[in-house]
Amino acid sequence: MKFLIKNLAKIKEADIEIDGITVICGNNNTGKTTVGKALFAVFESTLNIYDRIRKEIASKIINVCQKRGLYINYSSVHDKIDDALRFDIYNLIDKMYSNDYNDIDLLINNFVKKYIRDNVDIIITNGNYILPRKSSYLYIKELSDEIKKIITTPIDSIKKEIISRYFNSIFNEQINNTDENNIASIDLIIKGKTNKIIFDQNKCKNFNEEIIIGNNIYYIDNPFIIDKINNSSNGYTLIEKKLLDSLTKDYSNNMLENIIDSVQNKEILDKIEKLFDDAVNGKINKMGSYYYLDKLRFENLSTGIKSFLIIRMILGNGVLKKKDLLVLDEPEIHLHPEWQLLYAETIVLLQKYLDLTITITTHSPYFLEAINGYSKQHKIHNKVNFYFAEADDNNNVTINNVNDNINLIFKKMADPLKKLRNMRIEEFDNSKSKE
Repeated sequence: MKFLIKNLAKIKEADIEIDGITVICGNNNTGKTTVGKALFAVFESTLNIYDRIRKEIASKIINVCQKRGLYINYSSVHDKIDDALRFDIYNLIDKMYSNDYNDIDLLINNFVKKYIRDNVDIIITNGNYILPRKSSYLYIKELSDEIKKIITTPIDSIKKEIISRYFNSIFNEQINNTDENNIASIDLIIKGKTNKIIFDQNKCKNFNEEIIIGNNIYYIDNPFIIDKINNSSNGYTLIEKKLLDSLTKDYSNNMLENIIDSVQNKEILDKIEKLFDDAVNGKINKMGSYYYLDKLRFENLSTGIKSFLIIRMILGNGVLKKKDLLVLDEPEIHLHPEWQLLYAETIVLLQKYLDLTITITTHSPYFLEAINGYSKQHKIHNKVNFYFAEADDNNNVTINNVNDNINLIFKKMADPLKKLRNMRIEEFDNSKSKE
């Protein structure tokens, strides 16, 4: 999978191979996080996009039917839109968007007439006044016009609006590069097919879709999110809401949902159990409205343990499936160097067993070397790519592949350590001279 970015937020240009594990390093303020957020926004906004639009259009048509007083009375229960109506609405939408019709007005009129035939109860109300049945022609026309207005909304315009909303939410209304004359673009290329999105003045101006997105993406940048799983999701970002939903997945309405993935993931958990036990040794349980690791509430756990718990929970409850995407933004921040190695090996094994697409940003030489080393040890090194982000004098960022020169990253990361070492040498020399 290729991910091409131009003039998006801080990034002037990036051409990134995202397959297996992608590691992006660089100084602060060089757009590393932008890559992960852009990837999340692309996948989350276009995930099963047609089905989501179809469902929204159907809901709006049903709402119009209800407001117009159309109640289907097959079961002697009023105020209920039955499955037959819902099926016919979806069929109407599919015909419309597949151009499988000759006359849209006739198509909609036939749909409306089907549901006001004589053997179906119709209630048409205007406040407390019941209109006489002779007004049915006017009723059919008004209802048909409303449905036509909904169903003829251009689907391309709806898609562009969805993408604009997601990107503006994630990038805080600053999608385009700070140079307002620049057109921003994102190309997602998979097996020779391309989804291309173009932005101008923070709006999606074009969306060319050749790939149907069906895989989920999860973005983890804050282990403290686990403290909020009992709280209302109001006020949280799209990224936080998605992760919270995955941590607190409720199967009470459908006990079979994700059951195959959950069973398969538990087999993977068994394979990496020792790694988790070294960091998170205990049973996750819920008492009342609080989650516990053994007897200790999540809020009272160390931040490092929370980092491992998030991975363990989304894996254990089956929401993380094969070939899904995982974005980890600076996962090493709250981890001791020894646990950085544990976390890195966990990530490598998750990629190996679940064939995940994992994008990581990091500042840590420990974590970087651990990913490099464990990917070789577990024989997936051919599925790991390393990138370095740099900003020029105008603060324009480019991101380049450094697989052939990974030492460049270590050198950049080692510069601060060299400064500290020189300070210690200077301090030692000064103390010797005083003697």
